[in-house]
Amino acid sequence: MGTHHTEGLSAQGLGKSFHLFGRFWRPGPVSTRCIIQDLDVHLSQGETVGLIGRTGAGKTTLARIMGGLCHPDQGSVLLDGEDLYRLDPGRWRLRRSKLRYVFQNPDAALHTRMSVRKILREALDHARDGSQGKTTGDLAGLCDMFFLRPEWLDLYPRQLSLGQRRRVALARSLANRPVYALLDEPFSGLDLMSKKLLWGVFKSIRSSGQMAILLVSHDVDAVMELCDRVLVMRNGQLVEDLARGADGWTPKHPYTEALFELSGAHGDGH
Repeated sequence: MGTHHTEGLSAQGLGKSFHLFGRFWRPGPVSTRCIIQDLDVHLSQGETVGLIGRTGAGKTTLARIMGGLCHPDQGSVLLDGEDLYRLDPGRWRLRRSKLRYVFQNPDAALHTRMSVRKILREALDHARDGSQGKTTGDLAGLCDMFFLRPEWLDLYPRQLSLGQRRRVALARSLANRPVYALLDEPFSGLDLMSKKLLWGVFKSIRSSGQMAILLVSHDVDAVMELCDRVLVMRNGQLVEDLARGADGWTPKHPYTEALFELSGAHGDGH
């Protein structure tokens, strides 16, 4: 069990398994797959942490549990010292404005019958009504922060590219300036220009020091460029917690080295 933290977002001793079910002639679970095992992770206020590993390592499951979306089988998630999964509904409503999970698919967050303008105005109005008391300002300020062009405001999500929709979804999700944001594959499927624009957004957030980010990604280059630390997962376990050094990134575990080499990063980190 890890150290008890009174500040930050912490996962302590997390474990999660899923039942695999048979076909209709064989009802009920036929096997159990362990996704994560006895994990301890801490995200401090204001830091940007990358979470990498090959497909199936358990990255998204860990992020969903830390985001309050998936109950662990064992262990706890502490939000500034309070156990997230033991909060009563009233207390959870007060605390949830500090925490935001952003899904990989931007369409899950965007109403198809609402214009971009209405989507963002609704997010800003909701943020002002929340207990956090902080927003990204007015609509123009939100658009500037996420590189959204004014001519997009009267368009509908289906009229935007994937990269444009992803920036709109991020603007909507982060309009209330949560203290902790967990982002699932924000660079997936983007062209180079869209990816670089998002890098600019995250660099701005990182330099402000006002939002902690857990960045789940297969894009090792992006993680090395944007993050203060990198967590490396393999088969449901954490194999390395790597901090950026004065000379960049120096992985010690062979699996981390292999991931860096596969991406072409070679650990010389930006």
